[in-house]
Amino acid sequence: MAHICALSGKSQKAGEYLAKAPMEAQWDKERSMVRAEIAFGNGNYQEVIRSVRESHDTSLVAQYNLALSYYNLKQYRDALSAAELLVPRAQGKDRADFCRLAGNSAFGLKLWKSALQWYLQLSNVEARSAIVQYNLAVASYNLGDVENSWKYYERARELDPSIKNADIEKRYAAKNGQMAGQPVVDPTDSIYNAAVDLQSAGNDSAAEKLYLQVVAKDPLYSLAWNNLGAIYGKWGEIEKCEHAYQKAIEKKHDIPETYANLVNLYIELEDFAKARKWLIKGQGHNPESDVLKDLHKKIADAEAKKGKK
Repeated sequence: MAHICALSGKSQKAGEYLAKAPMEAQWDKERSMVRAEIAFGNGNYQEVIRSVRESHDTSLVAQYNLALSYYNLKQYRDALSAAELLVPRAQGKDRADFCRLAGNSAFGLKLWKSALQWYLQLSNVEARSAIVQYNLAVASYNLGDVENSWKYYERARELDPSIKNADIEKRYAAKNGQMAGQPVVDPTDSIYNAAVDLQSAGNDSAAEKLYLQVVAKDPLYSLAWNNLGAIYGKWGEIEKCEHAYQKAIEKKHDIPETYANLVNLYIELEDFAKARKWLIKGQGHNPESDVLKDLHKKIADAEAKKGKK
């Protein structure tokens, strides 16, 4: 009952039930877990950290509360490390929450490349989030990638017109010889954004047609090639999928997500030699990538599982 009340935000009631709980040593872990939940609800983050460590609770909920407590205490390095360990264990919304926490922690540390990688992962789940697109724009801006910063910024403003960043606008205007504040719209970006909308809505066939228009106009438009790869992979068109992913990294090597997509594709095909080949290439171009670092184990686990069949 104490556990249920703590999760429901009824801290006082949880405390009352906890006081009635058996004091035997065998219940020490459970008491620590409930104390951590109560402390989190009350915003007592130091107590959360102490109680979770004391309980040795390795559940996703407990570890997420621990990571979030680090973040709220501005211990961004600890928060990032904790979130990185949680991402491989999570699925769906949980994975999105952990990617967001990792990205925000990287923002706090001004680790812009890491922040970009985590938010790119998050954008696969929340493509229509203005905040996600805006944070991608800010991370790209701080990495000096003006073109992609502008693409993400335009996408964010389409989703939420109230978003404004004068620095991004001025830098893009200066790079393209425009007066500051003058709207600059690339038709190719508009087509790409429309394609993303269609893909997010599940209309992959219509999205494919628009992405093909984008790469016909700009053969080096890596994001469009990457998304085409995802569509073809979903359809089981392996050769087209491989081709699209390889085009995505043909002239631009710093897209770890595309390398990860290729590795995961070959894991699914049980072609572990190719999976390792692309992982080695990806890490060669992106040695600090968080997206790629756990894939060696994933390949080994998949290979071992196949061997047991």
